Amino acid sequence: SDSVTGVSLSSSGTAATAGVGSYSIAASSAQGSGLSNYTITYADGTLTVDPAALTVTADAARKTYGDSASLTGYTATGLKNSDSVTGVSLSSSGTAATAGVGSYNIAAASAQGSGLSNYTITYADGTLTVDPAALTVTADAARKTYGDSASLTGFTATGLKNSDSVTGVSLSSSGTAAIAGVGSYSIAAASAQGSGLSNYTITYADGTLTVDPAALTVTADAARKTYGDSATLTGFTATGLKNSDSVTGVSLSSSGTAATAGVGSYNIAAASAQGSGLSNYTITYADGTLTVDPAALTVTADAARKTYGDSASLTGFTATGLKNSDSVTGVSLSSSGTAATAGVGSYSIAAASAQGSGLSNYTITYADGTLTVDPAA
Repeated sequence: SDSVTGVSLSSSGTAATAGVGSYSIAASSAQGSGLSNYTITYADGTLTVDPAALTVTADAARKTYGDSASLTGYTATGLKNSDSVTGVSLSSSGTAATAGVGSYNIAAASAQGSGLSNYTITYADGTLTVDPAALTVTADAARKTYGDSASLTGFTATGLKNSDSVTGVSLSSSGTAAIAGVGSYSIAAASAQGSGLSNYTITYADGTLTVDPAALTVTADAARKTYGDSATLTGFTATGLKNSDSVTGVSLSSSGTAATAGVGSYNIAAASAQGSGLSNYTITYADGTLTVDPAALTVTADAARKTYGDSASLTGFTATGLKNSDSVTGVSLSSSGTAATAGVGSYSIAAASAQGSGLSNYTITYADGTLTVDPAA
């Protein structure tokens, strides 16, 4: 009924720091009943230290499309004692600048460090997220003249990566219509087309369409009047009107309209056009010409009488058609009947060479008078 109730067992493999492998277990100092009756031999056992489980997980990472990524992050789970993982090989097809938007596996491998021979290492993938790059498509500024239609084509794309391109953009503006008034209008960009654009968050920026004034020329029409008359000016011609715009009135002025304006040519100045839609024009005014024609003036020699054998001095005349304060102060009068030898009968009195004030404003017609030579007693 002898028994062994206890044995002292020892092994260098029992410590937590003992590495993976096989260690002897030494037995000694058996205790029990009746053991003095035995020659005791101790035989070693074996303590096997198995590898611990170690998981190395690639950390999640993010990058923007068009950028390259360097992967460095990882997490080691299961390390014992003072063991460490000092480096891991990390790789992903998403690190290239050309990798499109989306999620890519990050593979971990080849952990380096201290004490790692004591582990069964499992590698867990991480995720590399490629975020869209920022792309701004801006409508280019444009100009047109009022009354014209505009086709919008220009745009600028800022932020493109790799060989991506924007080949077309929808552009719209209320200012493109021919009836759009002078001013500034937004050009809205939308619906970009091209290559690789799924890799971007696209922001659209408005451009500005400027509608410039059209050129409008208002010309005073030519006019005529006769010296001594007043003139009312009304005629004008508008060149360059667009759409249904109109010029309904113009202020016309000329120093030649007064009744006292002498014969000649005078500028007719146009200004202050009135009408519809005229704020859409740069208006140029062109002068017209007011021509003042000579008035008709008739100078008639007055009738005269004398007696045969007498000489006659001729002085009388009548001026018909004078205007304003113009006057005829003298006229050259001549007749073959003025001589004392002129026989009884009727002789023409010729008028010529009128003198006076303002006579350059007339077309002068001379009318003969009659000199009657009466018989002497």
